[in-house]
Amino acid sequence: DVPEGQRVQVRDVATQELASGQAVAPGQWMFLAKDVPGSGYRTYALEFTQGEASARKETSLQLENPYYRLQVRESDGAVVSLSDKQAGTELVDTKSPMKFNALNRWNTTGTLPAPVGKVEITHEDGPLFSRLIVRRPGSFWPETEITLPKDEKRVEFTNVLDRTRMPYVASLQPGEYYSFDFPVKFDSPVNVWVEDGAGYHQIPDDYLPGARTDGAAPQHSLILAGDSGGKKINIVLAQRESFFDYLPGLPGAKGPGNFLNVVRALALRKQDEGDTRDLGMVNFENLEPGLEGLPLRFTFALTSNEGKPDFTQGYEVATALNVPLIAARLLPHTAPAKATGSFFALDSRNVIITAFKPSTDGNPDHYTLRLQEIGGQNGEVEIATPLQISEVARTNLTEEQVLGAQPLPLKVEVGAHQTVALRLTIPHKSKTRSNRWWEWEQ
Repeated sequence: DVPEGQRVQVRDVATQELASGQAVAPGQWMFLAKDVPGSGYRTYALEFTQGEASARKETSLQLENPYYRLQVRESDGAVVSLSDKQAGTELVDTKSPMKFNALNRWNTTGTLPAPVGKVEITHEDGPLFSRLIVRRPGSFWPETEITLPKDEKRVEFTNVLDRTRMPYVASLQPGEYYSFDFPVKFDSPVNVWVEDGAGYHQIPDDYLPGARTDGAAPQHSLILAGDSGGKKINIVLAQRESFFDYLPGLPGAKGPGNFLNVVRALALRKQDEGDTRDLGMVNFENLEPGLEGLPLRFTFALTSNEGKPDFTQGYEVATALNVPLIAARLLPHTAPAKATGSFFALDSRNVIITAFKPSTDGNPDHYTLRLQEIGGQNGEVEIATPLQISEVARTNLTEEQVLGAQPLPLKVEVGAHQTVALRLTIPHKSKTRSNRWWEWEQ
């Protein structure tokens, strides 16, 4: 946040270089934080000057950076073209009746009207990113933001829904679904990989007989991989708030299917009236208590590459969307002694830290570090930390059984998709357990 009437430049304390920044709203500034250590921090200084900053605004239907060229439709803001300039291929299936990043209202009987009214499209350009803002005043799909970073191969889509403007659905009417569709261009039905928190699995190939395979609920992302124009192309579609992805064309149970190469990301299912046992017919303002009348935001990020899927990269892209960096404004006397630092560093991209916490055995010197392999590869990971560790033991996942000791310096064998729990002994002078574990380095 920037005080009214001022602008800011952000300086990296470690290198004294200025970070690229851009005004994103009145009184708000965004900057690019580079080389932030994993499980660590980096410090920046805010330098305020007089005068407000703003991005350049114009009217346009296109966005372009070194990686992508994107165009939207003037009538509703749906994406009609997204070209991967590096691979030299079009990613959007322009022949599909479902439009890319377009709102689809439907029920079990078919598609329903989703009027948008008059559409206003604004193009903003700045040092960090270019953005198209599509406004549809008075509709239940009032706004879409499409953001293209200047130096990253990624496109972000943020759609806003207004539930208060949606048609009423009575108890005896079929429930209505609101989804955002992503039809992609491939030569034939593609392979679909679902990220479930332990890496990616393939649908429907990895499912048990009889399992439903016409949809998936990814934790962070899907990967679509196949042939496009004679090239091997893979697309990572990361998503934040949608709760379920319908995959039209795949069968309801495992078996042969003809996937339509469309991801239909469900934003919500709407039923406004229900028959309760104690009160009879009741109208429900919202299925999510506390969100009555609030606009609902649904964010997606897309990246594409030529060649076979890189599951580690797919996980990184999706996690960057769903687990963003935390920015904390510090008072001068609370600035860290070092401008940047890392509490844990791993030398393998395909192994992540999912937890660091007090061990369940109650010993104040024992802490559990939990690792997860997410790339589908066996390997060894080396862990570096400034914490003074005296012993390490490998335990089972419930931490009830010690499986064996680990030598120091700490190197751990991790299997494909395996979760590993380590018990770290970190002696420290404290009669009661301290939560300020970041101060235990020498």
